Amino acid sequence: MKQTTFASLSYSTKKRQTRREKFLAQMEQVVPWKWHFGMKAHIGVDMQSGLVHTVTCTAANEADINEAGKLLHGKEEMAFADAGYTGVEKREDVKDRDVEWQVAAKRGTVTGLPEGKLKKATKWLEYLKAAIRSKVEHP
Repeated sequence: MKQTTFASLSYSTKKRQTRREKFLAQMEQVVPWKWHFGMKAHIGVDMQSGLVHTVTCTAANEADINEAGKLLHGKEEMAFADAGYTGVEKREDVKDRDVEWQVAAKRGTVTGLPEGKLKKATKWLEYLKAAIRSKVEHP
């Protein structure tokens, strides 16, 4: 009787494909994967008139907050933004401007609140911010 150890056993070095990997390999033969290069538009709109005063375009992978200073024309008193602009009031390019920022809370901030009056009031405030912001995001 021959004694063997696990180290002496030979294993196949080829990895078995999962069903998903087999499916994706077949699909790639039919429709090759294509790279998509995206652009993102950042729009500054006047709150009273609804007219667009600034439009900037960036690569889709650039953060929204980087364009915040370029979207202000200098006469605004209040600015509404989505959660991508969280912390904008601390940035150097907008710190010296006298603008009241209304930035949407991140989803987890509201859902993490305990049930009660505070959560209800916060949801209502976020709803109002979104209603104003939607005029720009969905013209």
